[in-house]
Amino acid sequence: MLKQSNPTDIGKRILHAASYQFGLVIKLALFAIEEALYFADTTLEERHFAVAFKNWKGCAEAFNPFLVNDFLQIDTQKMFTSEELV
Repeated sequence: MLKQSNPTDIGKRILHAASYQFGLVIKLALFAIEEALYFADTTLEERHFAVAFKNWKGCAEAFNPFLVNDFLQIDTQKMFTSEELV
């Protein structure tokens, strides 16, 4: 189910998408910033994170923590290699 916007959980979505790994949070944030800059947007928004995650992990919308309501049910650790999770 595609999510209904809730601005209070963006931080939780970012942490979960990066499997609670600080380095991956930074990497995802940089990818999202690149998306915003590419479109000359002056504000970093959740949609930038959604596109960045999709491009990074190549997942379907149903497995994108920024696009579904029940994002905590997605096992994001399965999307990372063991080297990324070190």
